[in-house]
Amino acid sequence: MAIRRGKDLRRKRGSLPEQKRILIYCEGRVTERRYFSALIKKYRIPGVRLGSEHGEPLRLVTAAIDHKRRAPYSDKDQHQEYDEVWCVLDVEAPKPQPSLDRALELARRHGVNCAVSNPCFELWLILHLADHSGYLTTNKACELLEKHGACCGYRRDGKDFRPDPLLQHYDVARRRAWRLAENHEAGKRLTDRNPFTSVWLLADRLIAQNGARP
Repeated sequence: MAIRRGKDLRRKRGSLPEQKRILIYCEGRVTERRYFSALIKKYRIPGVRLGSEHGEPLRLVTAAIDHKRRAPYSDKDQHQEYDEVWCVLDVEAPKPQPSLDRALELARRHGVNCAVSNPCFELWLILHLADHSGYLTTNKACELLEKHGACCGYRRDGKDFRPDPLLQHYDVARRRAWRLAENHEAGKRLTDRNPFTSVWLLADRLIAQNGARP
């Protein structure tokens, strides 16, 4: 999961932050989109578009690559290229998604960044509310979020999900996700890193768009 190194986006004294055009494709139809939409609104983040395609990893990455290619010719994309393209993917557990490795390799070849959670995006949301370091299946992660997430109205169908209360704890979630990553050996396959999430990498990129910090 290679993250392309861009220019330092931190605010410099007396200068405005560099604004990039960022395209995000989310595997989930509701929960992920609501989270990123709330993040964009809270920090007034410019230049971000959420793709309309959803589904399993290979389909999602393929759709993101196609969108990246057509953007310069599209009225909806203002005839401009995107500086960064991201896909938000789940590993799933106990059985990983069969197309995940192919999707990650395709993304790498086409310069698409991936924010990956094992087992699922719900782990990232849990970390806003509670620390967790033990193995999780997808079902258990959703159950835990329902248990801890009364403040955000989470249900697995995502229909009542209100992410705004979680964003108050973004920096805590970021630190917890960092510690989880540190617990895994370098070079370890993503399917073998459980629990793990790199969603904070994408969230940090977005927040840096207007020079804000959580």
